[in-house]
Amino acid sequence: MTESHLFAEIVFPIPLNKNFTYEIPENLRELIQEGSRVIAPLGNKKTTGYVIRLLKTSDVTNCLSIYDILDLWPVFSSELLSLAQWIAEYYMTPVGQVLDSMLPPGMDRRSEKIFTLTASIGEYEIQTLKKTKPVQSRILKALFVYKKLSLKALIKKVGTNNLAKNIDELKKLQIISEQDVLSDSDINVRFEKYVRFSPALTDEPERIDAAMESLEKRSPKQAELLAYLKNWTEERISSEEETEIRQSDLLQVNNAPLSALKGLSAKKLVTIFEKEKIRNPYDFIPEKPKQLTLNTEQKNAVTVIDEAIQKSEYKTFLLHGVTGSGKTQVYIESIKRVLELGKTAIVLVPEISLTPQAVQRFKAHFGDLVAVLHSRMSMGERFDSWRKLQSGDYKIVIGARSAIFAPMQNPGLIVVDEEHENTYKQSDSVPKYHARDNAVIRGNLNKAVVILGSATPSIESYYNAQSGKYTLLELTKRIDGVPMPKVEIVNLRNEKNIHTEGWKPVFSKPLREAMQTALRYKQQIILFQNRRGYANYVECYDCGFIGECPHCSITLTFHSHQFRLRCHYCGHTIPAYRECPTCGNAYILNHGIGTQKVEEQLKDMFGPDSVVRMDLDTTRTKGAHGKILEKFQSGEAPILLGTQMVAKGLDFENVTVVGVISADTSLLLPDFRSSERTFQLLTQVAGRAGRKDKLGKVFIQTYNSERSAIVFAQNHDYASFYKEEIDFRRELMYPPFSRLVLIQFKSQDEKKVVEHAGHFCDILRDEIGRRSWVKNQFDLMGPVSAPIAKIRNHYRWQILIKVSKSFDKSGVHTRRLISETLSRHDAQYRDAKVQIGIEMDPYSLL
Repeated sequence: MTESHLFAEIVFPIPLNKNFTYEIPENLRELIQEGSRVIAPLGNKKTTGYVIRLLKTSDVTNCLSIYDILDLWPVFSSELLSLAQWIAEYYMTPVGQVLDSMLPPGMDRRSEKIFTLTASIGEYEIQTLKKTKPVQSRILKALFVYKKLSLKALIKKVGTNNLAKNIDELKKLQIISEQDVLSDSDINVRFEKYVRFSPALTDEPERIDAAMESLEKRSPKQAELLAYLKNWTEERISSEEETEIRQSDLLQVNNAPLSALKGLSAKKLVTIFEKEKIRNPYDFIPEKPKQLTLNTEQKNAVTVIDEAIQKSEYKTFLLHGVTGSGKTQVYIESIKRVLELGKTAIVLVPEISLTPQAVQRFKAHFGDLVAVLHSRMSMGERFDSWRKLQSGDYKIVIGARSAIFAPMQNPGLIVVDEEHENTYKQSDSVPKYHARDNAVIRGNLNKAVVILGSATPSIESYYNAQSGKYTLLELTKRIDGVPMPKVEIVNLRNEKNIHTEGWKPVFSKPLREAMQTALRYKQQIILFQNRRGYANYVECYDCGFIGECPHCSITLTFHSHQFRLRCHYCGHTIPAYRECPTCGNAYILNHGIGTQKVEEQLKDMFGPDSVVRMDLDTTRTKGAHGKILEKFQSGEAPILLGTQMVAKGLDFENVTVVGVISADTSLLLPDFRSSERTFQLLTQVAGRAGRKDKLGKVFIQTYNSERSAIVFAQNHDYASFYKEEIDFRRELMYPPFSRLVLIQFKSQDEKKVVEHAGHFCDILRDEIGRRSWVKNQFDLMGPVSAPIAKIRNHYRWQILIKVSKSFDKSGVHTRRLISETLSRHDAQYRDAKVQIGIEMDPYSLL
């Protein structure tokens, strides 16, 4: 190859850990850069790829050429490319898939098959074919009507998925043809029409009056539009604002038809033009920020953080502040410093439910500099936010875990609020990353400051602060001297006759009386039950039959509103049993307490409008979180009931009572983190009470009142909880002293999944045996059936690897061991019907 040729290393969003080399055509050499999106041939298709490296020369012979470039500017900065490379290496995921996950959905363009008729086919031929080959008849009819269809559209029109054989036959007969065409992006820039006076009228305002006068009798609507536009323009000029008005607003306010406006345009009196529309679901006028005076602890925290910001040096702070201590104000003051330096900021929140409150708070201080990114926004809304962040129009982004990939220009601060939350860990798709850890890495790459904030830090983060890896900052008091809420543990074993007809089966006497008192004084209540639905499972009183999902090894949950049983893993749903399907008995028991059952009890006690429920079932629709919180904040509903969504970061001044319906739900899970998770949930939800000048009361209902996680939560005693938990982790070599890797095997064939898990484990043990110097460093558990043995008809087996961090600090030896084991396994036993997933630092072992 000659020196003058230019080549590009490209990765594709496919599960293949390989870089491909392509030649850059001469006409694209000035445009393509590292981080560019391009269209290139892959196999027999054209698909979107990402340029990760430019090369002067290449050893690859017969290089294919790139077809085209998709964007004028690279979609990935050099630091995002570096972050993607780190994620790919650490989480053992192809870098192409990592880069794909960093972009808003809908941007990719892929090759798709388009089918058309090539022979002259009429209704008669189609009907004749209907009896002998009905599927082919439907294919031809669809193409006859719609002329050309993609494979996806053809499947939908014909009504069956398996078309390959019939399509091949029709192609051989040269009745239809197939063509590979590049699909359009699912999202595009949107425009809307605006109106302003023509330039000539702007310079000669007296002509406007003359035009209005001449139109007043023969075209009164046109005259009315001109008068309104004149007043609008004069007001905007005086306030130094843009003079154009949205066309739809102009017509709506004046109740005028579009024809009247077009008439003015034809007369050269107004100009109608298009302007880009930014789709922003959080486009509201924020409240003015409250004037707050920082207390001594807040000032000290801001000063220490500001020193690092001013030096433009990487540093991670763990901001450990009790609930209500003013951590958010520390974030805001730190962001002000960053913006003064011309830098940008990322703020991560653990739940979409927290986004409306966070956006309101930050927009009050920073106005239109704030953008939002999360998965409940439409594709267009996410695309517009992403573009405006990339262009630098927005300086601050607030969002859930994927916002860590926002294309910020020169980020100077990354905030991870409620850093302990497991929702920052992605486990259901690749890459299986932890947004908190990615934040630390991105901060390092950018020489930016990272703030991890929590009232109940993860054991790992607090250990890092204790060992000097992070800098610990503490806020030990609530703002304005507000006392911590009083927490009462209610031992349900002592609640006599709680399940008899004379008692409500959900609420203990102390909690019920506290709710009644709060409502009498027009105060509000938050109730937490970490299980949605009505009942955990249903059972026949006579024969013991229990309703289970046929696709998952899990019981079906009863949802009373729809009178249906639903699987919370695969979504399978059936009508609820009116009688036992096994023995015919009509006495079906509903076991356990879900949010629907709690809601029903509350409505019976306090009226139908007393409560709003916030769980996955009530927040599926767009904007549902905000509407529920608004209804509660306004006082329209005095009780907010929910799952984990209500335990995180919500701040309502009038809440005086918090109730935990059952503290045992998370405590009894078969997971080494169950105690930590319980302490965090109870402490966090307790912190929602008594946020301002009203004393808060918290009631924790449990059958395990002696468990230390519950006792320490009652006393808001993180230090004692941490000391006990870290000793337990050290003794059993759990994180932060070790690294866990979960290797999971899934297949619809149970026999195959068991065999492959066994083969993999045998090879893994052999690989460890070959490395005499690591022989005692790896602890293998399994292979065993997963605690939930089947989900969506896939049987699940797993191996858990535990390795000491003192031996393998970065995990490089562990990854190499797994990679070589995987290569040997695939070479000997590879089977497309068995999926193998690798998850570093898993948060759930279920």
